[in-house]
Amino acid sequence: MHEEKYPVLGHESKAGPLRAASGPDPSGIRAAPEPVPDRIRAASGPVPRPPAGAGLPCFHEVVAGKSRGADIRVRRVYEPPEASDGARVLVDRLWPRGLAKDDARLTEWCKDAAPSSELRRWYGHRSELFDGFAERYREELSRDAARSAALRHLRELAGEGPLTLLTATKDASLSHAAVLVDVLREAP
Repeated sequence: MHEEKYPVLGHESKAGPLRAASGPDPSGIRAAPEPVPDRIRAASGPVPRPPAGAGLPCFHEVVAGKSRGADIRVRRVYEPPEASDGARVLVDRLWPRGLAKDDARLTEWCKDAAPSSELRRWYGHRSELFDGFAERYREELSRDAARSAALRHLRELAGEGPLTLLTATKDASLSHAAVLVDVLREAP
């Protein structure tokens, strides 16, 4: 059976057929599925990325996984802080444009967790290069002593409670922060 990445109401999935919350509509028109929650949770593996032009809603926050019992979230630094953010760590090498340091309400700024300037310029947030970027960034994280130390520190923060990785990137799901979440979720 061919399994679709983005199931449609009424189609079969591993959990069985998808149904509308209120049951079938007697008029024959399919009911809309329940609204998508604010946060997308992935139990294991990388955060699913919709294909370009899929027409899906844009989410500014992705809760991508858990590391040692704590939520790890990726959010844009420009969004207002929430009580559930826990430790708020900026993981960009450059300070976000137009943002006052007091407005960011950071726990800390972890520049060493960011990709190198060369890698960042090469990637340029072009979605077709994301897989190559993620591979090269993982390599940087593993071979550079300062980045390895930054990863250990982020794992410690994640072990203490919720951790929110902040980035100025417009699409957080295609940023280095999304790769960081996957790496933090893996065994050290």
